Amino acid sequence: MRACARFDMDPARIEAVRRHLLHGEPAGLAARDLRECLAAQLAALPGRVPGRPLAARILEQCLELLAAHDHAAIARRLDAEPADVEEAVRLLLSLQPRPAHAEAEPAEAGYVVPDVVVWHADGQWRVALNPATAPRLTVNSSYERALAQAGEGAGRMRELLQEARWLTRGLSMRYDTLLRTARVLVERQAAFLERGEEAMAPLTLREVAEAIGMHESTVSRITSGKYMQTPRGTFELKHFFAVRLEGASVSGAAVRAMVRRLIETEPPGRPLSDDAIAALLARQGVNIARRTVAKYREQLNIAPARERRRAAAPQAQAG
Repeated sequence: MRACARFDMDPARIEAVRRHLLHGEPAGLAARDLRECLAAQLAALPGRVPGRPLAARILEQCLELLAAHDHAAIARRLDAEPADVEEAVRLLLSLQPRPAHAEAEPAEAGYVVPDVVVWHADGQWRVALNPATAPRLTVNSSYERALAQAGEGAGRMRELLQEARWLTRGLSMRYDTLLRTARVLVERQAAFLERGEEAMAPLTLREVAEAIGMHESTVSRITSGKYMQTPRGTFELKHFFAVRLEGASVSGAAVRAMVRRLIETEPPGRPLSDDAIAALLARQGVNIARRTVAKYREQLNIAPARERRRAAAPQAQAG
């Protein structure tokens, strides 16, 4: 109030400007606190957003429990199902507490903001674009109406309007392609999301391109530098593509994970040789040569059996 008096401005006018900024682009600017900032972003999400009503209730009634990561207490206070709370919390975590820094902050801080968010609900995998990285862009309809009524002198402005329309249409198509690609990746790699690396299925750019009716180069571009947040962690979309192991029905990534598991669970004093690992994998229906085992072991930065045996000997003597 003192600031309003100092600059001879009406408090109601100041509040109207603040509200305009709060619900502008990006949403959440000029918020009075974190709750109002996130609530504005939540309300600005386009279309029907799963978990939004519960997320709004969490902001209103359980912000301190959200900060403490006490999801069970949130479920009790709001009389909600734990799975629904998890879905709502994931939605809140996708919002930007500092909306003005949405573009600059990730690169400076050294972490990534996922472009796609994946969660499991009602017995199926759900996929959505992260609103923080896929903002909705539209052309102001009042400007369009004004130009429609303008005379011949507005020709250049009409050209700029057409460019703006092409830009918004292009972004919309890009986001749609990204979402369809992500859905195919989740569908084909559902076993990986449920069980981990050993369940990674062979998957190529061509297979995904055929599934969405696009060219391979388009899939390659749309997945480059993009990240997906899943219950198993955040991965670059390229991670979901896996080369089929020659002569087998599994991916090389899955076999590499199997090799790592066998070595991690081997008896310390009797490490498994590459031949032994190949034999154990053959019993599981994965037939690969000893040299292939050696290649994957080296990729995992794991020493040969003889070196692991020597390293285990001093530990046994010390024990």
